[in-house]
Amino acid sequence: MNKRIPIGIQLGGIMGVTILLMVVLLGVTIYQIKEVNIDYQKMLSGPVSRTMDLKKSQDDFHQGLSELRAYIAYDDIKYANNTLNLLRQSHKDVVTFTANVSYKESKQVGEKLDKLMTSYIDEVEQIIKLKQENNLVYKQMLLKAKENTDNINNDFGEAMVAQNNALQFLIKQNDDKQRFVLTSVIVSAVIGIIIIGIVFSFSKLDLSNKDIHASRNDEVGDMAEELIRMKRSLLDIIVLLKSDSNELAADSEELSSAVEEQL
Repeated sequence: MNKRIPIGIQLGGIMGVTILLMVVLLGVTIYQIKEVNIDYQKMLSGPVSRTMDLKKSQDDFHQGLSELRAYIAYDDIKYANNTLNLLRQSHKDVVTFTANVSYKESKQVGEKLDKLMTSYIDEVEQIIKLKQENNLVYKQMLLKAKENTDNINNDFGEAMVAQNNALQFLIKQNDDKQRFVLTSVIVSAVIGIIIIGIVFSFSKLDLSNKDIHASRNDEVGDMAEELIRMKRSLLDIIVLLKSDSNELAADSEELSSAVEEQL
């Protein structure tokens, strides 16, 4: 017959594994919380920031178009200078956006937008030069530039949609991590409550009940015997504490009497 592992060792092993699992679960939870915070910080300093830069580039482009219309209407060189400055700044922001963005779709649209704006700025420079020379060919070039203007606006729109998709993807990832963290916390709490409940149930045992020895020769019987030995140990401690308490009370009473006699 195979020798069974003592129930004390089995219970100790179960408790040890339980505590180890809780420690691991707590460590994973803390790690995930830190990861979620880091991901949100990256999202704010990355995709969100780049989306705002892209929006500013789009606004500069539109403002540059307004300045170009003002130059065509009033023939004032300051509007021409403002046009070129705004378009170049817009293009610079697009180049920066394309270089820093990591989302594949956004990068592809950014590269396409970069090429379009490079040629578009060259066209606008020629239009301004022809207008200054009073060369009516600038009107034909304006019609051609209008088509490129629509293409650039469409690419800005595609880039914004791509960035929004990237943000939604990152938000979903962070939401999944948050759900995992919440689940981990709930599981940890449930395990803790179960352990506390077991301890509390032992505290409710009536130590005055008669010992009932198990007739089974297995792990359940061993556990019953261990509980009986635990109860006896607790009774011995209680008896010892009661005896010491009685002796202390007697000594205290003698001391009080002696003090009264001295008074």
